Amino acid sequence: MFERLALSAMTSVTRVLTVVESLGVGGTERAAEQFAIGYAKSGLDSRLWAVESGGPRHASLTAAGVQVVLEGGISDLLRAWTPHIVHLHSNGLAIKSVELVRRMASHAAFVEQCVFSRPTPWSSELLVSYQLSEACLSRYARYPQRAPTAIVPNPVDTSAFFRDEKASKELRTALRIPQGAFVAGRVGQPSTYKWSPLTLRAFDQLADKDPKAYLVLLGAPQEIKWSLKRSKHRDRVRILPAISNDTDLRSVYSMMDVFVHASAQGESFGYVLCEAMLCEVPVVTIDTPWADNSQREIVGPGGLVSTKPSEFLKALNEIARNPQRRKSMGRAGRESVIERFDSSVVCAQSVAVISLGSDANAIQGGTWPHVWYSRINYRIQSKWRLGTLEWLLPKVLSTVQARLHSAKSRLMRF
Repeated sequence: MFERLALSAMTSVTRVLTVVESLGVGGTERAAEQFAIGYAKSGLDSRLWAVESGGPRHASLTAAGVQVVLEGGISDLLRAWTPHIVHLHSNGLAIKSVELVRRMASHAAFVEQCVFSRPTPWSSELLVSYQLSEACLSRYARYPQRAPTAIVPNPVDTSAFFRDEKASKELRTALRIPQGAFVAGRVGQPSTYKWSPLTLRAFDQLADKDPKAYLVLLGAPQEIKWSLKRSKHRDRVRILPAISNDTDLRSVYSMMDVFVHASAQGESFGYVLCEAMLCEVPVVTIDTPWADNSQREIVGPGGLVSTKPSEFLKALNEIARNPQRRKSMGRAGRESVIERFDSSVVCAQSVAVISLGSDANAIQGGTWPHVWYSRINYRIQSKWRLGTLEWLLPKVLSTVQARLHSAKSRLMRF
């Protein structure tokens, strides 16, 4: 275990290395980007290693003065520059990559952003494992053989997202949505379990009563498109491809009257929730106690959190009928995100936790039978409770069709 790390013992400028698999568009990559930039803005010598590849976040890091090292360049960096702190972003990292940094920066304090609330292979090497919420901490506590913990959420660039009425009007016009229409929306990665058929069912019920209701989906997976074919109001649904730049994302959020969030695997943090609230869009979401379940904590006063599908449907209808409540929730949500998750706040919190060192919370864990029960329960509940079981057959058929097509292509080459 590392010795207690006192900031007063550091040199005048603390050196921090952020380690992430790539610089793609996902939440893990966004968190790494925001930590690296936040550390730099707070006066630390901040650098970042993208282990596997670069990506669209490279430019913003460079613009903020963060030196980015790609793939195999890390050895040269560590021979010339030794970090005091190594901040790992655990999702996708290979053991060999962590071992390389550990070997070359043996006196650094290692912390991790624990994305999926379970111990990583390098847990014994950590000063602290950051859990993103109380719900994440509770899930992490089920496991034996963990690291000391502290709650440090993901940082958010709160300056990038705000209500943009001009962009909203332009996008509504481009999508052939009337300016006075009620627009429900959802933004997400095109991963099956980041979504649920409940979103479409809730919209269909709302559209039955409101002929001016529209639904906008950005980044929807193929399974949502299958379900959409059965929707009687599919002519009022707009599907947008995934986008990576914040300006376009801000336009999409700004055109919404409510952000409708139903994810079968829940959220360990949920950047999309924060981004929507920063644009003063109230959130309607649902608890997922069998999986990641940070939604209630993240949303706070910025929306309504249901415990079951029937409440989710009711909440969406309630929000649709009450524009004044939407407005007040939108303002409260934005203020809450800035107060709790702004990059400057979270990066200062991270440095403060590291300065405490071994005083971090040492929680009691569960047993392996408990862990396996939790995993099996997650697989069953995520498919049953939020309706993704209906996607199983078409997904199997699609996979078989794709493999037959691939086999046919290989045979035709001979």
